[in-house]
Amino acid sequence: MSESPDLLGRRTLLGVLAAVPAVIVTGSAAHALSGARQSQRNPAADLQVVDPGKVLASLRFGMFVHFNPSSVLGREISWGRQAYRPGESPAQQGDPSVKNDPVYDAAYRSFLPEKDWATKLVAAAKSAGMNYLVFTTKHHDGYPNFRADNVKQSFYSDFAETPMGKSGRDLTREVADAVRAAGLKLGLYYSQRDWTQPDYVKADYTTYYGYMKEHLQQLLTESHYGKVDFLWYDSIPYTDIKPFNPPELIDAPRELQPGILVNNRAYDTMGHQDVPKELIGDYDTPEQKIGGFNVTRPWESCITITPPDWAWMPNHSVSDFATLVKSIAGTAVGDGNLLLNVGPMKTGYLEDNVTTVLKQVGDWMGRYKHTIVGTRGGPYRSSEVGGSTYQGSTIYLHLTGGMRSVKLRLPRLNAKVKSITDLDGTPVPFTADATGDLLLDLQRFTVDKVTQDYILQLTVDKPMSPEFVTDRAISWDS
Repeated sequence: MSESPDLLGRRTLLGVLAAVPAVIVTGSAAHALSGARQSQRNPAADLQVVDPGKVLASLRFGMFVHFNPSSVLGREISWGRQAYRPGESPAQQGDPSVKNDPVYDAAYRSFLPEKDWATKLVAAAKSAGMNYLVFTTKHHDGYPNFRADNVKQSFYSDFAETPMGKSGRDLTREVADAVRAAGLKLGLYYSQRDWTQPDYVKADYTTYYGYMKEHLQQLLTESHYGKVDFLWYDSIPYTDIKPFNPPELIDAPRELQPGILVNNRAYDTMGHQDVPKELIGDYDTPEQKIGGFNVTRPWESCITITPPDWAWMPNHSVSDFATLVKSIAGTAVGDGNLLLNVGPMKTGYLEDNVTTVLKQVGDWMGRYKHTIVGTRGGPYRSSEVGGSTYQGSTIYLHLTGGMRSVKLRLPRLNAKVKSITDLDGTPVPFTADATGDLLLDLQRFTVDKVTQDYILQLTVDKPMSPEFVTDRAISWDS
């Protein structure tokens, strides 16, 4: 591929290094916008190193927000549109003869959330103990939740005549401003798929890529939306990756937003072909499940608070407090993050039952966040019994699988355990067997009746790190 001065058409030093654990990014987005040739720069002069695992660990818990005109109808976002889905796998496309959904496709003409929706949403995130928020700027149905400069090229070409268009408001900017005012980190979700954009519908992905580039440049220009900490892609079409010009979807955002983390879906084709290692981004994104124990590759589980719905739908069930606590602990002990999704109603507000459970979670986080936020997963491998986190020479053991009458076995650790207590300071009796495993007597302790989580604190004689991870998981002694 030939070099181009176009912002999202330039290969840089960054693409070569995209697969290494520490992301190296250039520090001058303004220079990137100028279109100056790479040879005129001195990249070594403004490099900064970002460790994705360290960044994610410092946050651990965030809010995902799926919101757009689908909430006017109370249907699932994009997937509630009952029409052909071009670019999906054969099993997901639907009937090619059904080009439109007359109800879903008209909902945007009455979409106008309340003016304080973003402030209230971010307040709910902060009260839950969340440290970042990822907002859907464009989902698969193609509706732009921002003042897209090229909206005339979209399915929503009459946007200017809608209530939202006439209002002059920009939902992405409203969210970005509220997030920063609350001291949280900001992520932008952007789907590379677009079931309604004319060029995409006819599979002219080369032309569509230009349309998409304009979106990304607008969203990631700091003078437009400020600092963006995460770019959350959601897979290209079920096709070859070439029309999407790898590795530009990873490289260019790093030029525009120094220090940004890009997830693993920039070049994911939903199974059409494997993603090359150099295109897997900075972290993995297991969906609707807790990721497995992994201290070598950063990861973030995206799970909805209203399973299985991502957007607001009437009369859906809401995960209870105990389930959410188990999810938070379960991701942290595996060295991952939890990105908990909420779906606002058409007003932009959350339902009362959602805010209620988020407040419960926030109260729990207020007491126990030191065992979650800023810690790393391990050194004990997790299992259905529970797992551990650590910070320095302190280990926090989360027992989320209930108690048993037998002793708890902790695999031999290449460090001396000096003490074990609960978080109230009550000592936990323990002995070492002939193999060096520790056996804990927990018969006098009971788990929390609501959360079913019990936390112990271990002090060891040296700071922990990934090299101390045990080869076996914690277990109940047989």
